[in-house]
Amino acid sequence: MEILAPAGSFEALKAAVYGGADAVYFGTENFNARKNAKNLTRDEIMRGILFCREYGVKTAAALNTLISQKEMDEALYEAEFLTKAGISSFIVQDIGLASVLRQCTNVPLCASTQASCHSLDGVNTLAELGFSRVVLARELEKKDIETIVQGTRIEVEVFAHGALCVCYSGQCYMSSVIGARSGNRGVCAQPCRLPYKGGYRLSLKDLCLLKYVKELENIGVSSLKIEGRMKSPEYVYAVTKAYSDAKKGIPYDPETEKELARIFSRDGFTNAYFLGKPGADMFGIRKENNEHVKGTSNKTVCKKIGLSVSANINEDMSVRISAITDDGFTAESKVTGLKPQNRESGAEELHKAFSRLGETPYFLKNTEFNGSGIFIPQSRLNGARREIIETIKKMRLINTNCFSAKHFENISDKPTKTVYEGQFSSIEQIPEAAYRLSKIWLPLTVLCEKKAPSFIEERKIKPGAIMPRICEDREYSLIEKMLRQINELGITDVLCGNIGQINLLYKMGFTIHGDFGLNVFNAVSRDTYLKMGLSSITLSFELNLPQISEISTKNTGIIAYGRLPFMIMRNCIKTSCGAKEFLTDRMHKNFLITCSFGCRNELFNSDKLWLADMKIPPVGFARLLFTDEDTKEAEKVINAYVCSTGTIKENITRGLYRKKV
Repeated sequence: MEILAPAGSFEALKAAVYGGADAVYFGTENFNARKNAKNLTRDEIMRGILFCREYGVKTAAALNTLISQKEMDEALYEAEFLTKAGISSFIVQDIGLASVLRQCTNVPLCASTQASCHSLDGVNTLAELGFSRVVLARELEKKDIETIVQGTRIEVEVFAHGALCVCYSGQCYMSSVIGARSGNRGVCAQPCRLPYKGGYRLSLKDLCLLKYVKELENIGVSSLKIEGRMKSPEYVYAVTKAYSDAKKGIPYDPETEKELARIFSRDGFTNAYFLGKPGADMFGIRKENNEHVKGTSNKTVCKKIGLSVSANINEDMSVRISAITDDGFTAESKVTGLKPQNRESGAEELHKAFSRLGETPYFLKNTEFNGSGIFIPQSRLNGARREIIETIKKMRLINTNCFSAKHFENISDKPTKTVYEGQFSSIEQIPEAAYRLSKIWLPLTVLCEKKAPSFIEERKIKPGAIMPRICEDREYSLIEKMLRQINELGITDVLCGNIGQINLLYKMGFTIHGDFGLNVFNAVSRDTYLKMGLSSITLSFELNLPQISEISTKNTGIIAYGRLPFMIMRNCIKTSCGAKEFLTDRMHKNFLITCSFGCRNELFNSDKLWLADMKIPPVGFARLLFTDEDTKEAEKVINAYVCSTGTIKENITRGLYRKKV
């Protein structure tokens, strides 16, 4: 199991290596989820990769933002540079970019936690798309991780330390819609860290799984990831060393964890998700009067690669000295011995020469001296050591990556007309005017209520089912039961917002429609999902109108009305279960909080998206999203959009559709 450390700067990269990291990850100046970090220049990336290779440390480049259609060529240009520089892997969120990279390069792909993967089906679907590793959602508990590791053939990476988002990664749109600073685009303004009425209700403590390092290794986790590309080199060194020591088997010491908390934390640490105990104790903030204790960035190299050396004497008094590292690199050197005068050379002299490994990443594991009756001057043994180490260093710097540029055209079947769909939270919301809609969508849970069959019969409608955006493996049996139930009602269309549910729905024979949670941001992502068998795609509402126009087809559509979804959370922030409730910010804006499948909370915008009076580009469909509207209000909205009658003047937003890029 590797310890994967953050490198938000070149200094942090070196600190990670000195601290004992097995791998480091960093971003370029573009297309990474921490654009506000210092990040590495191209020169620093090339130097950093060579530095890491010399010390046996892998490197991962974060290209983990959503990529617009116009950015695709630039992103590939960045990937080509990184490939030729010798990067070990790419961390990717965008399914379209991953699809292109798979065809362009042999560099392994790792699915970012921004891909919102939290189930075995999700991991295996990503494996089918060419990913060799997946970073799991941070909300998973131990038994969930174990289920996934045991059921997949690819590597599984788990976050072990650092900041926690209150929303499932990749599904947070609050910063984007309010301030045009998208977390999916690398510039999150962190509204979750701000105060709201009732306190800091969205700010979680930092994660710390130091106590469970060996447990995670025994489960079969391939990599433990440390968050912190915005943190100092001192922080990176201290945390990396703590986790590296734990992996080596050094017993857990609560004082070490306390020291890490003093260096940086938000009211201490939490491990509640891992233990399956989310709740109020998970919340905390970075207080003004917290201690600011600087860690150390010790320049002593963490020696973690064993070197085994053997010497074999030939009849002509030559000596072949061979060495092999723990990670499989071999080298040889030949020296000439002399007839002994006063003393012979042996294992002691060989050990003495190869113990002097200085600032290299190697420690002498064992030596073997075969033969006798020879004297080898110590200077010759030292020379052999230098030659062998230099040979291994050169071998480590060999780059076997390749990149073949490809051009991908955006071929689209443009829509000729737009139809309107309605998405409702409850049966009671649906007005008489709903007959004007081409499709009615209701949550799967609502369609499984006792009153659903009679409603469908009376209204003579055939609604589609909205899948829960989050469904972990332990919840699959319930989901399958509910899907069989709606199948008996003749419901065949399902709206799916998570990649992990596609295979299940396909196997059960449903017609699958992609929801906004898939974060489709470009034509390649669109086409990737359509090739997977989806009938339609809801484009990301983080796109602006020109970007939508560029990739719009008869199979794609947008959300055109309603409270845009901001967050989906495993933690409950409500004060009263089931009751209508709002989260109020410092500007007195009220964000709707609803209860979702699995006792999760969803947070919606205070203002309602309104496009009925705007000219929008042709799209296959426009969905009207009803959350807390009553029947009368829903009727007015439908008539305004479909019949161009009436308007709403207060508390409206245009979302991001008019933003400039």
